[in-house]
Amino acid sequence: MLFIQVGVTGDFGYHCNKVCESKKLTRLKKWYYVGEKIPSSFRDPHNIKPLVKKDFFGHSENEDYEYYINGMHIGFAEADVMDAVSGNKDYYATITCLDANFFMRMKRAYGDQVRVVYTYIDKAAMTLLLSERKELKEEDKSLRMQTRDALEEMYKTRPEIFDGAILFSYKGDRDYTSVDKQLEEQIDRAFECQKSFADANYVKRPYTGNEPYLFVSYSHDDSKEEVNDFLRSLQMHGYRVWYDVAPMEDDDNWYKTINAKIVNPKCEAFIALLSQSYIESENCIDEIKLANGNSKKIVLVSLDGKTKSFPSENMRKRMFGRDAHSLKDENGNSVLSEEIHRISAALPSSANAKQAKG
Repeated sequence: MLFIQVGVTGDFGYHCNKVCESKKLTRLKKWYYVGEKIPSSFRDPHNIKPLVKKDFFGHSENEDYEYYINGMHIGFAEADVMDAVSGNKDYYATITCLDANFFMRMKRAYGDQVRVVYTYIDKAAMTLLLSERKELKEEDKSLRMQTRDALEEMYKTRPEIFDGAILFSYKGDRDYTSVDKQLEEQIDRAFECQKSFADANYVKRPYTGNEPYLFVSYSHDDSKEEVNDFLRSLQMHGYRVWYDVAPMEDDDNWYKTINAKIVNPKCEAFIALLSQSYIESENCIDEIKLANGNSKKIVLVSLDGKTKSFPSENMRKRMFGRDAHSLKDENGNSVLSEEIHRISAALPSSANAKQAKG
């Protein structure tokens, strides 16, 4: 699980870190690139450790999740994020980010494994907190107050981003009892949500290890339930499966990730879930063309039981000799439980964790 607390600042933020760690959460590592034109107080090593540009961008191929704030470029390494959302470890991050797409990209990709909680600090409390920061210049305090206002506006206008909220009203007494209770309750809720993933019907997240895997290509306009049934069946039979989840519109980074997963030498086979939506999708056609161009083993599976080829003569030539497995009979009834065995016979055993162990 990845628990993200948004909007904390200064010593209050460090206190929230301690609460998260008391709940057995591990702090998610961040990568920073600090530009030249940022407030001097942000260079305080107590806040961040400035790294030279190459130190940040040396991880560029893995920095799928990054944002900018007050002149700083901040990113999370993909390996660390995947460690969290795959259930290997429970992480937390306290961040201040004004990019709604940053949060939505993570939530669309990893669902309820990512929990985002907004911390509302009223203006009077923020003013008092900033007045105690003697190292801050007036321009820095003004910038932080503007950031507070922008976060409040995002909370009001983009409520779908947040899974909960914490109210902090500070009176200078450093009594965080109320906040501690609210924060602990939000973390407990996150853990309760995570437990639901143990349900047998849950589809595991895309495989992220270094072993051979299958790439499943499908149209997001098709039935999510039917796609999940197929993904779940492959996983239950021991296959390591990578599949994409709905990105934000025009998310170039996400499409680059998809292409990288297809051409990766560890991608042993490409499975196309054919449907009318699939063959009409430019993105889906681009994916299967890329797989074919990289000599990947391609397995065609008709999701709707009707679509078994492509309208384009060029695509039919590319797929010549490949018969599509059907997940439905002539009456539209599911035959997944029977067909999965025939599909498995066409897949490389190297991508199957159970067979590899055997």
